[in-house]
Amino acid sequence: MTFLLLARFANDAFCQGNIVYPIRNKDTSTVDFTSFKVKTGNAPTTTVTVPSSWVATREGTTSFWVITGDALAPGGTLNVNVTNTAGNARVQGVSGDYRDDEGNARWVTICSDPISATVISGGSIGDTYLGYSIPPNEFGYFYQMWNVSDFSDQTKSADIRIGRSSGAHTFEVIANTFEINPVDGFDLQDLEVWSAVPENTIFEVQQYMEEEEALGVPGIDTDWEFDAATGVATMTFLPSDPLRGLGPGQTGSIVAYTSPLPPGNFSEVPNVFNVEFLGDFTCPNDFCLVPMPEPSTVALFILGLVCLIADRRMSSRRSLFQPRQS
Repeated sequence: MTFLLLARFANDAFCQGNIVYPIRNKDTSTVDFTSFKVKTGNAPTTTVTVPSSWVATREGTTSFWVITGDALAPGGTLNVNVTNTAGNARVQGVSGDYRDDEGNARWVTICSDPISATVISGGSIGDTYLGYSIPPNEFGYFYQMWNVSDFSDQTKSADIRIGRSSGAHTFEVIANTFEINPVDGFDLQDLEVWSAVPENTIFEVQQYMEEEEALGVPGIDTDWEFDAATGVATMTFLPSDPLRGLGPGQTGSIVAYTSPLPPGNFSEVPNVFNVEFLGDFTCPNDFCLVPMPEPSTVALFILGLVCLIADRRMSSRRSLFQPRQS
């Protein structure tokens, strides 16, 4: 079971000086989210505060903040307060994570290019997703690119900076895809992402990319290659036809790879870039889930995850456990 962060990535939330940014686990969710990552503007003069049962920590001197604490149950809302002492406050959601019913860690995000992504932990015994095998103690990364039905151009290719030190391997195209048009209980994307977004927009989580919702048919012809020398993977659509690409209302097939490293540690440089269109359309570069490169950071991440799991187990003894990007 995987979930989508219906983040309004195409339009950031703005407010003079201060903004309250609600993160909401939708009622249709069935698991608790355990952490989130947001990106703010004007890093040196911006601070993020959260309720006392949560902790917001800036990643070094970057504009990324990791928020951890109590599990956010279905229907729950976490208000994130963002303050900039030198001008407008600015914030956008980036990603989040949770543990599935089997206890495996899973992460989700959506990029405004638009590329949807999910990462699934192989856990101690390994796992599979749509027939793709994830070895024990490694992580499966899955992306799908799509265009809304009223898109005015065609997407030819997109690069994702995975990293030369990611240990990425087993790059495959999965002959499967998901619907674009939202149906009850399942959204590949939220059409409001592409509309004007008011201040105090909500960063929502919702069911996404569940295996039983897959159509069982491929998207348009998708090529997926990785250049180990540069650490960049490239999706190309209809590679045999230079005059056509991923058109309006179409999806590419799901692409996958495996890495021993968990996701995280976004850099200030967008890792989705060189998005090529056949016409005049332009799209901002953005961020997607990719492996965390620094070994020391991985150790801290795993330590923090172990502490979080331990805390959740203690909490579950005090109350009933609630099972668990636009």
